[in-house]
Amino acid sequence: MAAMDRRRAAILIPPLAAWGLSTAAIFGACVWAGASPWQAKPWVHGDGGLYLEIAKHGYVLYRCGIDWCGDTGWFPALPWLAAASHVVTGLSVVAAGVAIAMLFHWATLQLLWVTFLGRQFTFGAIGALLFAAFVPGVVFHETFFPLSLLAFFTLLHLWLLYRGRWVGAGLAGAAAALSYPVGVLLALTSAVWLLAQAKPFTQKLHAIGAASALTLAGLGVFLIDQRLELGRWNAYLLAQRKYDHVLEQPFAQLENALSILHHHSPFAVTKIIPVQTTFGITTVTADETVFVAALLACGLVAIALQRPLDPLGLLLAIWAVAFWVIPQLESEVQSYRIEASLLPFALFLPRLPRPLVALFVLLAVAASVPLARLQFQGWLV
Repeated sequence: MAAMDRRRAAILIPPLAAWGLSTAAIFGACVWAGASPWQAKPWVHGDGGLYLEIAKHGYVLYRCGIDWCGDTGWFPALPWLAAASHVVTGLSVVAAGVAIAMLFHWATLQLLWVTFLGRQFTFGAIGALLFAAFVPGVVFHETFFPLSLLAFFTLLHLWLLYRGRWVGAGLAGAAAALSYPVGVLLALTSAVWLLAQAKPFTQKLHAIGAASALTLAGLGVFLIDQRLELGRWNAYLLAQRKYDHVLEQPFAQLENALSILHHHSPFAVTKIIPVQTTFGITTVTADETVFVAALLACGLVAIALQRPLDPLGLLLAIWAVAFWVIPQLESEVQSYRIEASLLPFALFLPRLPRPLVALFVLLAVAASVPLARLQFQGWLV
């Protein structure tokens, strides 16, 4: 019995402790921002309000001058779960949605610990767990926003794909695709990785048909739902059209961040005052953008130097490059949202030397808490 209790503690306590620390930091950032964590308003800022409207009223699309307005440009997994939880538990929709987001963040840490990290009490594994707990933009994992769902289903997809469970990987990918637009890229990354495997081509096609095609089915569910609710297949595109997204080279945001840090101190975040300035906000996000790019570079080098190249390393590299580069090909996309979607970057840390592991964990904590404060003050859209 004692041995079983110790085993259970080894499974549950590390991710629960990491989640508790990050959640306490989020509550602290809310208080630091001058808001009450016991009120609904701080937990629903920016696009969170659109997810809340979907949960309460379903999708809405209407003409606003020459453009289309509404909430059809946002994906439904979190609103659907929040609405269902509201009906079942009687909680307010906001409380239900925030509770779901927080629970999925904990579930992501638990999944990471028992799968990829193998419950190993090593410096790299603990560092990876802490990085995932304080991933830059963690505030979007613990408020009315779907990034904790995306992180959980992305990790589950990658693990099941690596283990050869194609249907399970496809279903997890479909859930990720229903959570956030970038989740659709799992169909691409899984297909590329499967094609790179040393297997007969017919087996590769079978695996792609299960893992990648099922992931795309999540996007299909989203489009069918909007067709049923609004009578339009293109409601998502109509709502997004007014933002004038255009293609740009993927390193524009990194170049801008490096320019900001070249002309201003990266520690300027410590000088941010209650009345925020654009300079303060851009300094925080520039710090985050640069260090996440540095982690990607270090992780890719560590994978490339390993001989022979292991399949898991290749899968992580393909996923990481796609999820970091492709969203940045589109203009008018906030960098801090991209970085917040990259929680599985934590898988790079066990491959790095200890000093780099410690550095990236400290940088994650240093970036995530001030960014959370800005979100609670309503400065991030």
